[in-house]
Amino acid sequence: METLRDLWNKVQTRWTALDGRQRMLLGSVVGIVLLSTALTVLLANHKKYTVLYTSLDSVMANEIISRLDENRTPYKLENGGRSILVPVDQVHSLRLELAADEGVFTQSKGYEVFDQSKFGMTGFMQQLNYQRALEGELARTISELEEVRAVRVHLVLPSKTMFTEETSGASASVMMRFNPGMQLNPRQVSGISRLVAGSVEHLDISGVTIVDYHGNLLSTQDKEEGGEMSGTQLEVVHSVEESIRRKAQTLLDRVLGPGESVVRVSTEIDFETIERDVESYDPDNSAVRSEEISEELLTEAQEIRNSVTNYEVNRTIERVRKRPGGIKRLTLSVTVGGTYTEGAGEDGARVFVPMPDAELDKLGSLVKNAVGFDVERGDQFHIASIEWNREYIETQKSELQKAEWGALIMQGLKYLGWVLAAVIFFLIWKKTLNSLSTAFENMRVPEPPPAQSAARPQPGAAGRTEASSVVDRLTEVMDANPDETAEALKTMLVNQES
Repeated sequence: METLRDLWNKVQTRWTALDGRQRMLLGSVVGIVLLSTALTVLLANHKKYTVLYTSLDSVMANEIISRLDENRTPYKLENGGRSILVPVDQVHSLRLELAADEGVFTQSKGYEVFDQSKFGMTGFMQQLNYQRALEGELARTISELEEVRAVRVHLVLPSKTMFTEETSGASASVMMRFNPGMQLNPRQVSGISRLVAGSVEHLDISGVTIVDYHGNLLSTQDKEEGGEMSGTQLEVVHSVEESIRRKAQTLLDRVLGPGESVVRVSTEIDFETIERDVESYDPDNSAVRSEEISEELLTEAQEIRNSVTNYEVNRTIERVRKRPGGIKRLTLSVTVGGTYTEGAGEDGARVFVPMPDAELDKLGSLVKNAVGFDVERGDQFHIASIEWNREYIETQKSELQKAEWGALIMQGLKYLGWVLAAVIFFLIWKKTLNSLSTAFENMRVPEPPPAQSAARPQPGAAGRTEASSVVDRLTEVMDANPDETAEALKTMLVNQES
């Protein structure tokens, strides 16, 4: 306590010895040091969070949070608890750790249900556990796909009876939730249908229904009810239409420039498969196949002659097989822009001038030849020059430019703020150093006036030796007690100034 009291008294004495300017400079230096230390500590302890998992249901989110609490990992919840955020430097390690923990993302049990089977279980309970295990195993297998986040499988298995040999067919329903920005293509959906159908006894692929979490039907059978096209047929139609549209669009882009035309195509595809045998005969082109001649001589003057000739008629057998996929009818619509005449309208507004009919006819002929237009097939084509509504596009461009400029300005202000802070800190620090240097210069002992030095008698050798010893002693005392010496010098300077 005595040491602390002495230290506090020294601080008070030194603070009292300083003038107003020196106190302000010293307070500024202390404030800058404390502020820099606080900012350093704050930035060191500040943790930036990023998304660990999102779009979670309550069960899975609760399981993940339990694991994070066990490991004492800091986290934040957003989006109503469906998104979990963790520090950036731990996100990858936590994902690997949670992925290795099968209990986190496994929503349903597989064949593990039989590990806890009880003695005396009825046949119904065994059948129910088998169904649960099969559903769990299928859900695990499907969830291995990269696009799938969560999946549930429901099976309806046929019940076996001792009175009927024929059993009813099984059915399956699969509901899937996808990762953000991902979706299954039709081939993957068909593969999942075949996987489920091949894993369940008496289950046909037509009995598998696959939907997403929004209720959209993903699986399609070969033929839908009401004669609608199947998923494969729709793919063929879209592929043909896109191919024709691309041919016309690339042609117009080279002639008019990108973004100056719009092409829309609609096709009717013939998916019928026809096989027929055609047998035709040509009576004009015949050949003698066989001829039989018989002669009978009754008397020398009477003779009977008979002949039978068999002709082979020219016959042609033709087998015709029509493959599906041909275009029955093609409809093509093309929209192009025009030009603008500045100052031709009211108040100097620009006026839209459509493309001349001669140029439209030329473009139409080029497009028809490019897509294989056939009038006899019933194809239809229409091209028009129409003024487009560019207000929305211009608005979007303007907002995008404003956003880009705003981001650029904010970034520039951020860097400018750092530069100004560095300059201000440098100026304050330089001014403080100059002030301290000036203070130390003022603390030096002033030399005696020249007149006093001339009037003072010159000491002899003994006097110089005694003075030297006194100076040496005084130097030792000052080295041993630097603080007291500085304090005494300050007090002396203050008294001298007053």
